[in-house]
Amino acid sequence: MDFKLAGVEGLGDLLGASWGDAGLLVTSSNGTLAECAGVPTKGSWPCRKLSTRLPVGDTQITMAVAARVPGIGQLRAAVAFSCESSITLFNEDPTIGEWLPAGEVQTPLANGKIPSFSMGTNADELLVALGNGDVLRWPFQNHQPSRVTMSREETSIADLTWHAVSALSKDRFAHIISPRSTVGAVPSVLIAQH
Repeated sequence: MDFKLAGVEGLGDLLGASWGDAGLLVTSSNGTLAECAGVPTKGSWPCRKLSTRLPVGDTQITMAVAARVPGIGQLRAAVAFSCESSITLFNEDPTIGEWLPAGEVQTPLANGKIPSFSMGTNADELLVALGNGDVLRWPFQNHQPSRVTMSREETSIADLTWHAVSALSKDRFAHIISPRSTVGAVPSVLIAQH
């Protein structure tokens, strides 16, 4: 199903998205958040800009994802700032209208860049795509990550660029991939059991 996000014009480059019970939550390069309720209809998914913005400070955001904690609706964000090799975790405090630092994750750099990352389905863990189909799963309540290795059958797929990852369940992931050697290749989704 092809669709366009409506209402995100002028928000800056879209950097990340999370899909939750209420719909899609997107993050942009200037710290703006937009929520797209429900599901797309007639090729369009209406989104509305939120008044809450990601903490930007005096630096640029290179990658970010935000999600709502199921049941309470609190916003949680993971943000990578330019010139840093870590991902900072934040929780929104709606009583004071501020983001509070909740932790920091040191990440392996892939080609000198922060790798692609997303949040788990319950906004309770960070998922870092390691560029080869493997995933670094970092629960927010645990100080140690675990590496989730792709099964042998899936890793036999060679010559791929691994763009992003999203959790579908505890041991199933959706990877956005494209062939490395094909110019103009359209990315596709690979569902993998880990």
